[in-house]
Amino acid sequence: MSAKIVSDLHYVPTNASNRITTLFLIFLEEQFSSAEQGKDYKLRSASGFANQLNIHVNHLNRAVKDATGKTTSDLISNRFIKEAKELLAKTTLNISEISYALGFSETSNFNGFFKKHVKISPSKYRKLNTFYSWKSGFGAVNFETPTVK
Repeated sequence: MSAKIVSDLHYVPTNASNRITTLFLIFLEEQFSSAEQGKDYKLRSASGFANQLNIHVNHLNRAVKDATGKTTSDLISNRFIKEAKELLAKTTLNISEISYALGFSETSNFNGFFKKHVKISPSKYRKLNTFYSWKSGFGAVNFETPTVK
């Protein structure tokens, strides 16, 4: 278990629901840290995580809802959205590449998923959240914070 992930949790696992939720959140975060190293996002649904935890999906859903007040699917979706936002704002990958990197078989599915959760399209999000540097060349991402003169 990753110490950073455990330290980022907003509650202490004191009962069964919290312990199950802690393990679920650790698996969710580890999936993204290992995916950065070229692995696939294999766990995309509550049932996939439940199988990984060797518990019934209803048990996982109830435990997560009790511990966080959110559904398992909401937490999974929110984590995919967070990753998508980071890729859109901090990389020069095109939207199709981001879509496939996140495990979507079709770019249109990714666009619909993103728009449903963020209320704007991925391309509009990128335009609003990416800083471009003339020094780095057109279209290259500048990681420096812009200063106002």
